[in-house]
Amino acid sequence: MEIVPDEEVLLSNFEVLQILKESQSTTGVKNRKDPLATIRYETLEYFKRSPCYVQNEECIKSLVTALKPYKLTKREFLSILNSRPTAPADLAPLLNESEDHITDENMTEIVQLIAEILPAPK
Repeated sequence: MEIVPDEEVLLSNFEVLQILKESQSTTGVKNRKDPLATIRYETLEYFKRSPCYVQNEECIKSLVTALKPYKLTKREFLSILNSRPTAPADLAPLLNESEDHITDENMTEIVQLIAEILPAPK
């Protein structure tokens, strides 16, 4: 276990999914003595229906670059990445810290960028 001093570490659903997949491969799928097996399985099943399941590092990096001019906080970016909003109405609640400098036009632009860069969940 690593202790991170005085700062928050925020993980995207994509990162959590990668960690779960790695831990599943190291512990084995059918290990009945693993106390976290059910939690891991249920979380992986949930992620199969979420945007993170079809994301990859390249599209996430592209989104970071594309959204940089909007000066979003890390929390806002992660909320966008995790939920992949498809309309400005879906995006607005995720931008609570940037409501002063994000206009309705900006929200429309951001939603368009998300649709272009992030693949849609299946």
